[in-house]
Amino acid sequence: MPSPGHLEPHTTGGLVRETTRGIFHAVNTVCCNQSQPSYVSKCPRGVYGSNCSQVCGRCKSHSCDREDGLCRHGCDAGWEGTHCLQNCTPGLYGPNCKLRCGQCADESHCDVISGKCPGACADGWEGDRCDAGVLKATPAFHSTPTFPIVVICLIAAVISVCTFFTYFVCVKPRKTALRRLYTESANAPSTNTYEQIVGSTWQLQRGQLTLGSELLGNGQFGNVKKGHVKVNGVKRPVAIKSLKENASEKDKEDFLNEFDILKRVGKHENVVCLVGACHIGGVMYVAMEFAKHGDLRTFLRHSRRLTSVHEYDNTSCPTVRAALRPETLLNLALGTARGLQHLSDKQIIHRDVAARNVLLGDKLVAKIADFGLSKNEQTYVKTSSTRVPIRWMAVESLFNNTYTLQSDVWSFGVLLWEIFTLGGTPYAAIDSQQLFSYLKDGHRLRKPRLCEQDMYAMMLQCWNDSPKRRPVMEELVARLHKMLEKSQVYINLSSQEEALYAEIDHGCEQLES
Repeated sequence: MPSPGHLEPHTTGGLVRETTRGIFHAVNTVCCNQSQPSYVSKCPRGVYGSNCSQVCGRCKSHSCDREDGLCRHGCDAGWEGTHCLQNCTPGLYGPNCKLRCGQCADESHCDVISGKCPGACADGWEGDRCDAGVLKATPAFHSTPTFPIVVICLIAAVISVCTFFTYFVCVKPRKTALRRLYTESANAPSTNTYEQIVGSTWQLQRGQLTLGSELLGNGQFGNVKKGHVKVNGVKRPVAIKSLKENASEKDKEDFLNEFDILKRVGKHENVVCLVGACHIGGVMYVAMEFAKHGDLRTFLRHSRRLTSVHEYDNTSCPTVRAALRPETLLNLALGTARGLQHLSDKQIIHRDVAARNVLLGDKLVAKIADFGLSKNEQTYVKTSSTRVPIRWMAVESLFNNTYTLQSDVWSFGVLLWEIFTLGGTPYAAIDSQQLFSYLKDGHRLRKPRLCEQDMYAMMLQCWNDSPKRRPVMEELVARLHKMLEKSQVYINLSSQEEALYAEIDHGCEQLES
């Protein structure tokens, strides 16, 4: 017990500091006068923040961080996110939504807590969670006369040869001639390019969409402007993409590919989600979630120029509070990894993972954006000559034009390097054509001076020559979450040397064959 007139600083449950009027507690804001001592206690379980006024999400053991509300020990079954406020994506269940549902009948989804199907299992599946296959009986072998089978096979072989000869000698040359004849008309602008929007669940009425004048950026196919969408009487800010007036049929095709990818992505905390689309006067407008804090690369580069009394907080950038915390950078890396894991689960290859394509929403939540180069395939081989992000590309993409989900893992390693150099440019001193031999000789990006060896080891694993030996996104999410839980310092912000990391805006460059 402290003696009358004196109070020992109490350090559990939040920051405590002495003032001229007493002792102030940063979590529950209890201030005690030295002449009237009392005790400062931490927030009870289940609440956090100033005056313990915020209720924790669905954290394990109902316990969250008493300062920022993060669920550092994971979420209850059926919940996910850093604050455990988001229900599991349909098809997933269990703690942190890490488990995949079984095969439920009628394509229904399982219970997000128990994983049990609401009804019966799909054909060929059984068990409490419909995750056990049913073995079908193999029909008994019956002997068959050999001669009829031989005759049938010979007849089939003769028919195949005749068909092959007819197609390549008669049919194919005629098709080639007709294709050349109608090439010009086939390249004419299509009148039904946007038919997939009309009547879909994503269609916005003209009166719902308001296009503002603020230019947010220039996309691959056109401009991106800030606007608003009105749904059920409520206006929300959105980023609106539209095609250029002189867009080619190829641009329209690529634009619709990005729209289709956005539809397949669905809703996720760490992905910029589709709000809707509208077709007005021959122009297609796609409304997406608005991220008010801009892109990650700009955020990181701007943080270099802040003094020690500035930080990026949850509401504005910057504000006078305290220095940029290492946990903030780890949270940005973890959020980006979770977004990429969601894309991986959907079998979507992003192909342009970089800090410039990560946007920051409320509370600095990282969100994967810009699906202009994305493909909904497990493996994609590029055959056309286009501008590509060479400095972020995996070796198999550079040398063989092959992209897989593990190619995105390589790019994520480069993104980690960007985070821990506060927006540095990869291989800034190396010409794009010299980069091929540099990587082929086994060289990699050097360890940032601001990060610890464990973090750099993770980057090197992402840059393994063999895609199969790189970690998968689920593993990277788990490792980053563990780093954050242990609160280890993986960056020394006090030793910034921004001159070491150039700010050269290398984005997509022409890949020479």
